[in-house]
Amino acid sequence: MARVKNIAATLILAIIMVAIASLPITSAVIAIDNSNVADDAALAELTTIIKKALDGVIAAAPPSKMTEVKYDVLEHEFTATSVLHKAKGDKEKLAKYIKAYKIAAKLVTAAKPESKFRMMEDTFTLAARPSPFPL
Repeated sequence: MARVKNIAATLILAIIMVAIASLPITSAVIAIDNSNVADDAALAELTTIIKKALDGVIAAAPPSKMTEVKYDVLEHEFTATSVLHKAKGDKEKLAKYIKAYKIAAKLVTAAKPESKFRMMEDTFTLAARPSPFPL
């Protein structure tokens, strides 16, 4: 009976991993409803920059770690969306976050393939802090 439970648990885990792996990774990173055209343009530009960086992280991932990397990328993508959404009422705060995420994404894009994941972890975590990079 215990063996059947182990097999069932393994199958469920495999189904979940396949489902996560088949998710679109970098859809719209930022979906903020803001009437300010300048902010919208900056967020659109940021979305493109972040998408390029996160796609690079996934492309550089070894096949054995692909599911884990995609999961971590989704986490950072969700955090970025959440942080930017919360900052949308404060123009100065939003500008700081946009600048912090631009810097983080550019650092990830410029990193060597073997360093992209670690760079994403470090810089995107810093960018999401309440007081991002000293600007």
